[in-house]
Amino acid sequence: MKKLRWSILLILGITLIACKKDKLVDDIDVECPDEISYSSDIATIMSTSCATSGCHDAGTASNGFVFENHSQVSDNATQILNSIRHESSSQAMPQGGPKLPDEQINNFACWIEQGKPNN
Repeated sequence: MKKLRWSILLILGITLIACKKDKLVDDIDVECPDEISYSSDIATIMSTSCATSGCHDAGTASNGFVFENHSQVSDNATQILNSIRHESSSQAMPQGGPKLPDEQINNFACWIEQGKPNN
């Protein structure tokens, strides 16, 4: 009976280790020389590339996402970063358009690294 208990515990332990949740974002490896401002940097990216009519505005809410204010963007920042980076684990965004410029993607990553301030 002890062997059975130990076997079950061992199998559960291996299962938990094997099912370890992957990180949502690969290492954020960017240099952030400046403080990134939500209002002038991130909100601009979102309003011109994401929260547009037919996408992630309140009227459309594509895939259930609205990105019109700080809390909406901040709450989904990791997923947004994966999408704008075109990570294989996420749907590439903006959909149907070219990838955002590297500078904008880096600014978004820096904003996350700086704690997603509402500034």
